[in-house]
Amino acid sequence: MRTSTLTLVLVLGFVLTAAPAVYGMTEMYVSSGGDVLRYDAETGTPLPAPSQSGAIFATGLTAAHGLEIGPDYNGDGKADLYVVEKYGDQQLDIFSGIDGTLLVKFGNGWSSPRGVAIGPDLNAYVNIRNDNKVVKVALPAGTESDFASAGLNNGSDCEWIGGRLWAVGENDDCWVYDAAGNLVTTVKTASGVTTFGEISVTGGPDGMVYFGGRNDTFVKVFDPVNNTYTGVLSTADGLGISYDDVRGISFGPDLNGDGVQDLYIGASGATYGTVYAVDIQDKVVTGTFAGNPDTEMWVYIAPVPEPATMSLLVLGATALLRRRRS
Repeated sequence: MRTSTLTLVLVLGFVLTAAPAVYGMTEMYVSSGGDVLRYDAETGTPLPAPSQSGAIFATGLTAAHGLEIGPDYNGDGKADLYVVEKYGDQQLDIFSGIDGTLLVKFGNGWSSPRGVAIGPDLNAYVNIRNDNKVVKVALPAGTESDFASAGLNNGSDCEWIGGRLWAVGENDDCWVYDAAGNLVTTVKTASGVTTFGEISVTGGPDGMVYFGGRNDTFVKVFDPVNNTYTGVLSTADGLGISYDDVRGISFGPDLNGDGVQDLYIGASGATYGTVYAVDIQDKVVTGTFAGNPDTEMWVYIAPVPEPATMSLLVLGATALLRRRRS
């Protein structure tokens, strides 16, 4: 097991500085009030922006919540950081993936945006709690349009899984929408147990969908093909830890080298400020990252683009930018 002293929101990205890009490095982005902190996810080494100290990567926020690595907005060769603020400006902020500077803000009149997901079309989708809808932000122009609202109530996290947008609410439901924003199905995330507060969702390498509830002490595993729950990850598994107040879950680095990505679980409550990496096959803890920067424990990990793939994304984003500016 690897142990470090960090609280973190994780994003698996790639590093591009003045030196050649290092693909495969895991970057951890931590929601910490007005800042987003960055670390190496496997070693815990701080990776601040060039102009910052400690682990500060991006600053000037009021209440950073959902975040994700997304398209290279400014064409500098690296994917950028997308963050929603649930209070304060209540907008979508895009920061340079290289130096953490604020590039642009999108969103007008939103009421408590909670989750952001980059779609297969490379646009941003924002789950807005008090507006009971998901808004599509077309990039790079930032044009807003309502994407989905059928059934959605008190929205929280959202993620694209299997070509569909899974948007969870703060009660006990998850609404699944197709690429056109049509409601396909509703999943009861409670499944006979109490679930309340912000719910997180992520897709697993095993084809399952994982739900974490803020007031739950476990993570639920859902089979989307057979529309049934297959189990939970909890202290009853003998992990010896409590997932009290789960704020975010996402799959990330395979810390124990068994060939399967580990599930990162951000927990507040009794285990305030701790993220656990868990092997979903053997149900053992492979890493613990503890600290206390903020109550927001939203965990997101994005796959590392291959160099050729990233070049295509950069060229596409650059072309879009040129078209927008011409």
